Amino acid sequence: MVAYGTAGRRVGAAVVRRSPERGFALLLALAVLLLVGAAVLLAFRTALSGKNALQRERRLIELRAASDAAFAETMASLDENIGFPGLSGRAFGGATLSSGITRRPDGTLRVVATASRGGWTMTLDATVRIDRRGRPSIVSWNRSPARPAGRGTGSVLR
Repeated sequence: MVAYGTAGRRVGAAVVRRSPERGFALLLALAVLLLVGAAVLLAFRTALSGKNALQRERRLIELRAASDAAFAETMASLDENIGFPGLSGRAFGGATLSSGITRRPDGTLRVVATASRGGWTMTLDATVRIDRRGRPSIVSWNRSPARPAGRGTGSVLR
């Protein structure tokens, strides 16, 4: 025979209370995990975009230095030999340097120096005049933005 106490409970039985906060705590824990996961993902994406920005900046600096080297070598060769035709695909510091020279009717020269490295290309385009002593001097110059190799004109001279 089972003895019953007040309110119809068995004597000696444990009282189990289900708190309404128990479900709320579980939802809160899931929400916190979701926010932590989102924060980790955001931090990862920020770090990755920073790495990509550094790679772009490095590529730009290397291409600028290489295109400057191609232009400087072309100008030095013009100073030694006014009939110099330009560089033809010379390796330098991990890049390929080339240049071309076009003589214009007004007596100026168009010098286009190109550097290619890692699938990217940068071009320096200059107008050069020859002074009375036969020495080249720069009248104007323009540097194109870096672009993937194979895009644009596809040749040194446009």
